Amino acid sequence: MLNPMMGQATSSVLGTFVTWAAVLSIAAAAESRPAARTDVRSGSGVGISRPNILFAIADDMGHAGAYGTRWVKTPSFDRLAGQGVLFLNAYTPNAKCSPSRACILTGRNPWQLEAAGNHWPYYPARFKSWMEALADGGYCVGFTGKGWGPGTLPPERRNITGKAYQQRRLEKPATGISNWDYFANFQDFLADCPKDRPFCFWYGGHEPHRPYEYGSGVARGGYKLEDAEPVPPYWPDTEAVRNDMLDYAFEIAHFDRQLGKMLDLLAEKGLLDNTLVVATSDNGPPFPRMKGHPFESACHLPLAMMWPRGIAAPGRKTDALVSFIDFAPTFLDVAGVDGAKVGMQSITGTSLADIFSNQKRAADRSTLLTGRERNDTRCRPGTESGLGYPVRALREGDFVLLHNFDPSRWPCGNPELGLKDTDAGPTKTAVEASGETNRPWQLCFGKRPADELYNLKTDADCVHNLADDPAHARRLKAMREKLFARLRQQGDPRMEGHGDVFDYYPTPRPSREDAQAPKSPTGKAGAARAEPLPDLTVAPADKLRALAPATLRSTGPDFVAYVPRVEDGQVGDTGNEHFMVFQGPDKSLMTIWSQSSFEGQGDQHIVFARSRDQGKTWSAPKIIAGPARPGEGFSASWAVPLVSKSGRIYVIYCQSGPKWDVGRNVSTRFTGIYSDNSGKTWSSPQTIEMPRTSRDNPDPSYPPNCIIWQKPARLARDGRYLVGMTRTTSPAVKKNPGKTWTSSDSAVEFLRFENLDLNPEPAGLKISWLAYDKDALTMPHRDYPQVSVCQEPSIVKLPDGRLFCVMRTMSGSPAWTQSRDDGNTWTPPKVLLGKDGGEPLKHPLSPCPIYDLGGDAAGSGRYALFIHNHDGHYQGFGPTDSNYHRRPIYLVAGRFQPGAEQPVWFDEPRFFMDNDGIPLGPPGKRGRLDLAMYASLTEIGGRPVLWYPDRKFFLLGKYLPVILR
Repeated sequence: MLNPMMGQATSSVLGTFVTWAAVLSIAAAAESRPAARTDVRSGSGVGISRPNILFAIADDMGHAGAYGTRWVKTPSFDRLAGQGVLFLNAYTPNAKCSPSRACILTGRNPWQLEAAGNHWPYYPARFKSWMEALADGGYCVGFTGKGWGPGTLPPERRNITGKAYQQRRLEKPATGISNWDYFANFQDFLADCPKDRPFCFWYGGHEPHRPYEYGSGVARGGYKLEDAEPVPPYWPDTEAVRNDMLDYAFEIAHFDRQLGKMLDLLAEKGLLDNTLVVATSDNGPPFPRMKGHPFESACHLPLAMMWPRGIAAPGRKTDALVSFIDFAPTFLDVAGVDGAKVGMQSITGTSLADIFSNQKRAADRSTLLTGRERNDTRCRPGTESGLGYPVRALREGDFVLLHNFDPSRWPCGNPELGLKDTDAGPTKTAVEASGETNRPWQLCFGKRPADELYNLKTDADCVHNLADDPAHARRLKAMREKLFARLRQQGDPRMEGHGDVFDYYPTPRPSREDAQAPKSPTGKAGAARAEPLPDLTVAPADKLRALAPATLRSTGPDFVAYVPRVEDGQVGDTGNEHFMVFQGPDKSLMTIWSQSSFEGQGDQHIVFARSRDQGKTWSAPKIIAGPARPGEGFSASWAVPLVSKSGRIYVIYCQSGPKWDVGRNVSTRFTGIYSDNSGKTWSSPQTIEMPRTSRDNPDPSYPPNCIIWQKPARLARDGRYLVGMTRTTSPAVKKNPGKTWTSSDSAVEFLRFENLDLNPEPAGLKISWLAYDKDALTMPHRDYPQVSVCQEPSIVKLPDGRLFCVMRTMSGSPAWTQSRDDGNTWTPPKVLLGKDGGEPLKHPLSPCPIYDLGGDAAGSGRYALFIHNHDGHYQGFGPTDSNYHRRPIYLVAGRFQPGAEQPVWFDEPRFFMDNDGIPLGPPGKRGRLDLAMYASLTEIGGRPVLWYPDRKFFLLGKYLPVILR
């Protein structure tokens, strides 16, 4: 469709290679006529001339008349091209609205933007935009129409495209066109701007986004059906398709007319000479095989720039390969604003100053990267918001290589779900009607191989894949290696072994089915945009610090062990979990826990603290394992304490390494350290030998996937420590059918420490591995019975010496098992009931600890079980939303029942605590709501105290009520 000549061009790199002062002097020399200048003061105090900026961005426009497309009329865009620079090779890194706009605003590629790399995301608060940076640098900034979106911004509701000007309305030329009067709103903005300040205005047209008024191009635009040429080879050539193309063209003309009126107004006011005007689109047309895909028709976009005072040799065309991440450094450069100094994250793009000056290119523009993750939601089952379709692409010379990371997925969404990753409309309907066995359907909707290689010079439509052609094998290999090397350099999670993070980023869209949009003339309905869920994005650091005191007491704690400092530049401390409080050898209370910036991050480390006044105050945490600062070694997590009879404190934890196949805090080797002086100093770490099982990766360079979550207790005969363990099956052994961590195959095993009281070195600990390998305990998944989800065992002793264990599952209820022989063998797990013949207790995939109210090893027959009392469906969240549905907490009293099949019977659950539902967590990440019970129990003054992590943020303690009389 849009197919300007391909030429030599670039990938973006850090830094600006040409200073703006040099460019300005070159441009001034090339410019013969004088022009008005606005003198302002830069942040450094040096007087410089800075241009106004008008950024005009259409919504889904892939065509413009300046490129020779006769059936699209864009005289205003063509005016910019004729009086400035027309870019022949401009690309968005992601051909979907919100990720493309996030790349524009930040100068970073989508895989560097966390959740903002998806469509419909929660925008991470830490990514400041260049419009915010310009405002900090003295610019008057505003926007009309569509800014960044769709998605939800952080809770302070900042607008990353400036102040909104949306009051003026007009009579719509067609039903699909917005009634916002963009030009009149621009007039209001200029009237508000002080005359002594430069301005930056974002004109975001909603056109030509769907839906269209069917037939409006012919009826109101004066087109004829034969004008729509050519019809791409992957669509049927029908009257409905041609009408659809012309309706699209009619909406582009509306966007262009509004731009023209803005240019005339600037000229009238004498502002045009010193205004950098940019016109482009966020992505290609909303048609099958276009919008959302890394093909030429979707990400190769119109771009024209005009700036009479700043662009040399106007009327040029440039074949430089340019990415939309180059906008941010360009605008900062011409404005004299240092983005880093005003809080922007590092920029990957490169300033276009060398192109403006028409000098030798200062940047390497020989290659360019594009890609995609999750576009529209609920298109592919597997996570609450649906799986994405991960792709990365490299453009180099006349060729483009696309690498599809999971060819088993449908690129446009599952057919049975309506192929929802393609916008509804007459063309989509026509392609669907062509039939699944025909070429249009296969090209637009069919599955794709892992690699696609296209020669853009001879095949701009990208329909002839050369990846299997032996003549191109060397090129394919070299381009793939270059693509992956560039992605690794940019920190792409797909290259670091945890690319599925994009599938788990939450979306503000409701989980229910979208409402139906008005039907098109072909009878097909498109999905309407629903209202977003309440904003759950965590505040920036200063707001988080201010929020903490108000939410600290929401669960009614009796003890406060730790409140995060939330200090920028310090070791991450806003993720606190797995809170193990125990009595030290000197009778003081001690604790260890996993701390990080966020669960599963590379800065996860183990800390130790103590209280000498029975939990009233605690020492500052001391890092005893794992990185002391980001990037310093591999993460350490899931630590548990054991105290020998002579007082040696062992801490056993999960040590990650350079390779993992489930997750770095799960794919680990057990490691041990110890202290002989009550935690003042600690030994060097030693690896604890762990036998491999049939569930582990056959490649021995990958460690097993396992965790211990509950504090070990002296439950075995002779007071030996016993503890349960979760072992997750490697995906190399058994595939994950749901493509989510909640459907990974897993089983429960047990460890008995045989010689710990002899004080061996950690590597010399003798451990009996029980319920091992084929004897591990399993429980079928509720939706995928071929896999087991049986995890995080919690054990108590019964009065008759048996061991009773409860475990979390993905069935909506906990499971239980028992052992009569000191943990050597265990009964097959069963659903946990209130009593024999009673109803199942309800609980999602979350820890469900059980504690002996007489003490860890008492066998008192009186127990306290903690559950959430729902099956995972809670306040709009579903079973996979573990960060948000793990609340409230119910306390369930249990009693030993001699002779019963289930040896512990439970009373009705009674409410124990809940937080206020305000999310907490690291600045810039979506906060957590959960009260997951990675907890421990001690006794203070004869009363049991539950020590728990509220939202994996605060570490608190709370007395248990008298639950048994």
